[in-house]
Amino acid sequence: MNTCPSEADEDWDYKDVLRIEPCPKCFHECKSYGLFIRGGLSNMSQYVEDDSWVNICTLYEGDLVDLIRNCCDQLDLIDAKEKLEKTFNKEENND
Repeated sequence: MNTCPSEADEDWDYKDVLRIEPCPKCFHECKSYGLFIRGGLSNMSQYVEDDSWVNICTLYEGDLVDLIRNCCDQLDLIDAKEKLEKTFNKEENND
């Protein structure tokens, strides 16, 4: 099941908390990307005084595919859990 955001979500600011950007220093050489998170949400929040962007890791093209698949797997699990809970709640209400 594809639970990734669709065009219907175009008003959603999906880069408000996390963002992936080409390496700002040497993308043309290294072909890597930085995964950034808002400082207050990072594991380093005690060292970040504001809501600035913190580069938490470097990713390469294959890593981006892994990240997408991991995210879609987690979204599928969330969807399956919600469906199971709805089914359980329906059966519980029918008793």
